[in-house]
Amino acid sequence: MTDRQDGEDRKSRIRELEGELRSVRESARELEERYRAITGRSLDIIYTHDFQGNFLDANEAIVGMLGYGMEEIRSISFKDIIVPEMLPRAMDTIAEILKTGYQKKPNEYRIRCRNGSCIWIETKGSLIYRDGRPHAIHGIARDITERKRSEELVRERELRYRAIFENTGSASILFGEDTVITLANTNFALITGYSREEMEGKMSWTSFIAPEDLERMEKFHARRRKDPSSAPSSYEFVMVTRSGARRDVFLSVGVIPETQERIASCMDITERKRVERDLRESRERFRGILDNMEEAYYEVDLAGNFTFFNATAMRALGYTNEEMDGMNFRTFVDAENAKKVFLHYHKVFTTGKPVPGFDWEVICKNDARLPVEASVSLVRDERGNPVGFRGVVRDVTERKKAEGTIRKSEERFRDMARLLPETVFEADEGGILTFVNEAAFDKFGYSREDFWSGIRGIDVLAPGDRMRALANFRRIREGEDVGLTEYTATRKDGTEFPVLIHAVGIREEGQAAGVRGFIIDISEKKSLEEQFMRAQKMEAIGKLAGGIAHDFNNLLMGILGNVSLMLMNLESGHPFYERLRNMEEYVRQGSDLTRQFLGFARGGKYDVRPTDLGKLVRRNAEMFGRSKKEVRIHHKLQEDLWTVEVDRGQIDQVLLNIFVNAWQAMPGGGDLYLTVENARLSSSDVAPHGLEAGRYVSVSVADTGVGMDEDTMARIFEPFFTTREKSRGTGLGLASVYGIVRNHKGFVTVRSEKGAGSTFVVFLPASDREEETEAKVVEPIQKGGETILLVDDEGFILDVGAQMLTHLGYRVIPASGGREAVETYRSRRPEIDLVLLDMIMPDLGGKETFEKIKEIEPGVRVILSSGYSLDGQAEKIMEKGCRGFIQKPFSLGDLAGKIREVLDAG
Repeated sequence: MTDRQDGEDRKSRIRELEGELRSVRESARELEERYRAITGRSLDIIYTHDFQGNFLDANEAIVGMLGYGMEEIRSISFKDIIVPEMLPRAMDTIAEILKTGYQKKPNEYRIRCRNGSCIWIETKGSLIYRDGRPHAIHGIARDITERKRSEELVRERELRYRAIFENTGSASILFGEDTVITLANTNFALITGYSREEMEGKMSWTSFIAPEDLERMEKFHARRRKDPSSAPSSYEFVMVTRSGARRDVFLSVGVIPETQERIASCMDITERKRVERDLRESRERFRGILDNMEEAYYEVDLAGNFTFFNATAMRALGYTNEEMDGMNFRTFVDAENAKKVFLHYHKVFTTGKPVPGFDWEVICKNDARLPVEASVSLVRDERGNPVGFRGVVRDVTERKKAEGTIRKSEERFRDMARLLPETVFEADEGGILTFVNEAAFDKFGYSREDFWSGIRGIDVLAPGDRMRALANFRRIREGEDVGLTEYTATRKDGTEFPVLIHAVGIREEGQAAGVRGFIIDISEKKSLEEQFMRAQKMEAIGKLAGGIAHDFNNLLMGILGNVSLMLMNLESGHPFYERLRNMEEYVRQGSDLTRQFLGFARGGKYDVRPTDLGKLVRRNAEMFGRSKKEVRIHHKLQEDLWTVEVDRGQIDQVLLNIFVNAWQAMPGGGDLYLTVENARLSSSDVAPHGLEAGRYVSVSVADTGVGMDEDTMARIFEPFFTTREKSRGTGLGLASVYGIVRNHKGFVTVRSEKGAGSTFVVFLPASDREEETEAKVVEPIQKGGETILLVDDEGFILDVGAQMLTHLGYRVIPASGGREAVETYRSRRPEIDLVLLDMIMPDLGGKETFEKIKEIEPGVRVILSSGYSLDGQAEKIMEKGCRGFIQKPFSLGDLAGKIREVLDAG
């Protein structure tokens, strides 16, 4: 081949390469134009930057999103627009892309716009190669500011209502129709002993109910499910905690509007069952859903017919590619939405400017309606003439649901706050109340007009507590937890009452914005605590009085026994005879005194029979009236009174002591009003006294005397307390009233004001038995010849008792204690016919002695003797087979009759 031919071949090859180059450049230009067209239509920023963050290129979306011009963006770096604290994350992402070639998951950043404002964007990028080597980073940035705002709003509202829910002061839960607990606050976890994780979604509220209350509460739940108004909204039950402890609980339950959920607030009233009150309060819940929005890209001609669409659009509308191709947008919109779309498209057509976003609603193939947000811009041909529209559509169903959920939740939790029986409040940074629930108006006496005119939180507290409250307000506002704090509150009318307050700080955008919390009225709790302390003191004094009465009766037994024996051997004309008879009378008066002691000490009942309390009151009033002519007595007795089971002699003593107290309060005479009637008492009526609700008969005694102040009323039932002169009483009268009534499972109340008289009301439990009447029979003193084992640890009683039994004809075997009695009975059982056994002994008590003798001889005949009355331990011994009981001091006739009663019974 010649050189000329080689030259021609090279020229021909060059021309071919130049043609191929032009073809490649034309293809590149076409690809560039198509890329520009696609990126120009996108609502997202499509960008390219080098490895130092300097922008190399971006689409027009950056103008609308960040405000930078196309030329400006090429002169800056993303380091200039990203907030500084997020720059390290961005640099880490560049390193990741350089290492792997792509970004595994999107990142979120805060970006400064040209006008100084900030927005949130989500980015994802990948590596671009040139000549086989990494050249730059290509990525897409999407504006997620609205999504972040919605998420923040949901978080703020959830925190707000969770705070109220957590800090109501009561143990609260939310549960569904299936009774499973869906939400529990800290207080509920504390009261039950279970953690939230153990309860929420796993345990039923029935898990905490005592067996005796379960059926009742399940019935309430079933009725409330059908009709919320058909079941009580509050009631009491017994809760069984994780440790097995039983707690008395007051429950308030309500149905959350427009849901099948219930909110229940539990207040532990175990202490209130003894002192009637514990706190109670109610519960709140919030949830929101916000999902990422899906986007659909589309192009339509000027008539609205689809010319291009992506797979997301098909999935959203439910049509196939063939069905949507050429379909007009009016196919999936109603008339109202078609008009809305037309107006926006017309605006774009006439102005040439894109519309960044507007809401409308599409109708899917299955007739479901889908709310969307659309952005639209104009499509022009190569000559610049409008030929259609292109845009991006986002499914905003979740956003709409979230907005609806927030709205409904706010309404729901406001309703919940309104239902709570205690005050819920919010105050702004200056301490002005901005929200209170319905209970606040009733508790504090303010009107809604007063509230809207502006009330400071400290204005509802007593002046003495305001400086402390202001200091705590500042601490709470700064985020400190000061816990439950007690204050004295003031109503609008100036009256004061004790409260507990718990509050937490409100923060908005990281700044302190006020406080929110609750206020609990503890007036009743304070009152019940005072009653409880008074009852404890009376119980302690009662035990002391009972012990004194027992020891005193033992002494009287020794005196009375010796006097009786001496009188038996003296003629009536003996110089000492009358003195001994006087001593016998003094012992009888001392015995009356011990009976009052035992009455106060709730020392037992001797002769309990069904009784018409009206007849008993009338008889005692008539007897009293005969001796106190200066007192005018008025009766009001209800017909068909229920019977009561009482020791009539002790109730006579109760009535006489109250009558005497009234007479002494009316030195110049006056009126005494007696009322006897049936009464049905609720749990709340009897709980302070530790009794059961039900039927009672009440006796009211009201006088027109001088009355009492509060300090006197607080002490009137204490033994030896009296406002009278020494000659007018011992101070045991009302003390025995208290003890006798309590021993009959009743209670007594008193109301009085200085100068306005006093009213005593005695409540005794009603009985279903009919009234009994008995005629008293006087038995002559009977003697015998049997052998009696006499057991007592007091030597003088053992001595005088043996002499009394000997005088009655009996053989006596003495034993100076329980252990000696058991051994004596074991060794001499065949000759012993009866055991006269003291109950209180130091070495071996009466109960233990009786049980050991009974083991030796199950049919043994035993009479129990004690300075206490027949109550408590003595009753238990009687229940185990003891044949009789006699209280010290006893007369010779009493002893003779009781012995023959037991021996002759076989």
